[in-house]
Amino acid sequence: MTKKMHYVSQLYKIGKLLKIVKVVLSVLSLGTFYLVWESLTRPVSHRVAVN
Repeated sequence: MTKKMHYVSQLYKIGKLLKIVKVVLSVLSLGTFYLVWESLTRPVSHRVAVN
């Protein structure tokens, strides 16, 4: 019984980790998409001036 409980808790931890990883990945991809969109829509001279 304790072995099964341990297994379940491990699965739960892994599931939580995967959820966190999924959120981080989606945020990163959104950020990347935003940066690409910004660089495509803004004129280059303006971007250079900001940097």
